[in-house]
Amino acid sequence: MTLRILLTGASTGIGNATLQRLVADGHEVVNLDVKDAAEGASEHHHCDPSDPASIDAVVAGLDGSFDGGLSAGMTVGWANPKDSPASRSRKS
Repeated sequence: MTLRILLTGASTGIGNATLQRLVADGHEVVNLDVKDAAEGASEHHHCDPSDPASIDAVVAGLDGSFDGGLSAGMTVGWANPKDSPASRSRKS
């Protein structure tokens, strides 16, 4: 069964390794990333996950493009390590 997966942070690093594995397994991957498009992604949308306006703009642009549904969503990268959940919990 082919899945349609929305993946953030797939342009480099662990996110790209995840993308490559999903594509190799026959899945369709839509990448949202602040960096350039990742090879193998069926779609790429430039998005800065640290900027709510950027996220809103991408979501508005995706309206209707997922009419066939979305199987899963995965967040692999975090745009600003200083504002990650882990760093916030260390400050507490």
